[in-house]
Amino acid sequence: MQPEQTEYVNHILRRTEGYPYLQAARPGRYSLEFAMREDGPMKTLIAIARSAAELIVEGPTAPVRKCGNPKCKLYFYDVSRRRDRRWCAMKECGNRAKVTNFLRREHNK
Repeated sequence: MQPEQTEYVNHILRRTEGYPYLQAARPGRYSLEFAMREDGPMKTLIAIARSAAELIVEGPTAPVRKCGNPKCKLYFYDVSRRRDRRWCAMKECGNRAKVTNFLRREHNK
């Protein structure tokens, strides 16, 4: 990562105005979230910059994966328990792959 790239991310992050808060993730478990006072397109850009900054900090150990569908160009951040998620979205790519495999098996019977 080049210094001018990180400076651009920092420039956007300086626009962040908000506060952290606790969000119930599941019974007895919480995550620390951040509420922004900014609204509109800048709110989205700030969220993207924050995610980019977190990925920069994690470096090459970040659990970013390419979708298992060879036709899909998307990547995703794998937060699954075993870090073995395969699809960008189960509704689209995962379901298509499973249906294709099922039909292939049925056809080969």
